[in-house]
Amino acid sequence: MSSSEQSAALITANAVDVHPTVLLSVVDHFTRINSRAATERRVVGLLLGSYLKKKDGNITLDINNCFAVPFDEDVRNPEVWFLDTNYAEDMFKMQRKVFPKAHVVGWYSSGPTICNNDALLHAVVADRFCPNPVYCVVNTDTTKSGIPVLAYTAAPGRNANNTLEFRNVPTDLATTEPEEIGVEQLLRDLTDSTVTTLTTQISEKYQSLAHLELLLKSIHEYLGDVAAGHLPMSQDILGMVQELTGFQPQVHRLQTSESMVVTLNDEALATFVASMSRTVMSLYNVIVNRRNVAKETAKLVELKDKARAKKAEEEAKEAEKKETLSK
Repeated sequence: MSSSEQSAALITANAVDVHPTVLLSVVDHFTRINSRAATERRVVGLLLGSYLKKKDGNITLDINNCFAVPFDEDVRNPEVWFLDTNYAEDMFKMQRKVFPKAHVVGWYSSGPTICNNDALLHAVVADRFCPNPVYCVVNTDTTKSGIPVLAYTAAPGRNANNTLEFRNVPTDLATTEPEEIGVEQLLRDLTDSTVTTLTTQISEKYQSLAHLELLLKSIHEYLGDVAAGHLPMSQDILGMVQELTGFQPQVHRLQTSESMVVTLNDEALATFVASMSRTVMSLYNVIVNRRNVAKETAKLVELKDKARAKKAEEEAKEAEKKETLSK
């Protein structure tokens, strides 16, 4: 690694932007490895990207590419694991032939959470590829909703052993125009994003509130640990908590606006009228359907009666002929 690459890798990012092509590559890697596996295995790879300086002076890590690395571990013993660093170095050299400005900025795993041996893997990546790597945990479980990726940086802990501790970094999804077109094309056959129903809106609200509850629980646990003396007090975190408390709306002091009540009543009336119209239309369709069924049934009965009468008339004529012939 050159001196310029080392100086760039030592930069600490204030935020991390992950491109959707990276998430698709990680999911594809996870699917290929576990397609025929008896037990689900975790996958690991390296992340490529660059550091961008925003207009406000903050530095953002833009992760726009990645590649898989052979990895295996013993779930029962976190100290037993294997990462093919030689393969990773060869792959990175080939990546540099195609993308000369590509740099290793971190590594990823399929999660779903941080494992016991991740600190050792982070140290290997920091020693061989990037002095200050970012660790991204990608959610590959399609049954679980929420944030698809979480980014962490490692820093020396405050304990006596001075071991590494992972600290969360604000993460966001960034896309370019070609990526947006590609992702839209991939999702076109799965969902119709232009159609929103009451079910989807309630589901989105539920997911947002569930994630908010999870964050509030984390804040509550941290404040409890600080009050109990298990963790040292951080003025930065307490300042952000105080700022968050200041943003909390005082609902009990707010007065209901008359225009707001009128607007809500109008919307409720429109919803009620639409529901009544839908119900009346459904009942009308049911009535029409029953009338059609009754008409068809009457026709069938009439045809059966005519057939029986015709058959009885033919039988009577046949009996009359037989009687005439016998005389």
